[in-house]
Amino acid sequence: MTCYNSELPIGPPGPTGPQGPQGPAGTLPYKVYTAWLSQIGTNTPTATEQYNDTSSSAVISRITTGQYIMSGEWDTYTVDKVFCICTGGFGITVGSLITGGPNAGQIQILTYDVQDPVSLVDFGANKVYIEIRIYP
Repeated sequence: MTCYNSELPIGPPGPTGPQGPQGPAGTLPYKVYTAWLSQIGTNTPTATEQYNDTSSSAVISRITTGQYIMSGEWDTYTVDKVFCICTGGFGITVGSLITGGPNAGQIQILTYDVQDPVSLVDFGANKVYIEIRIYP
């Protein structure tokens, strides 16, 4: 089906030619771990990995309501080498690398109530997407 304005002239079709060569398969400049996190009640969240080219799987611990620690290969990297993205869930979800203390190098995940953004809440059966990038 061709759609056009009948009051405008129609020109000739554009140039065509053979398809160019396929480019090289790209590799990411970082390692990546992605997963869906879900939780029932106050149980420790579980991670359903979507992609993982790191050397380990994640281990998640529930610290208290709405506060979790996630450890994996990124534990041995400095804060300027690890990037974390969290999204979804019950409310506002924030993921960040812990830079000091006994949990240094682990990812801290905090989930806040969308109605009261200073109150931490468990994110229940809703899924939270997390992506952790480890740069060389």
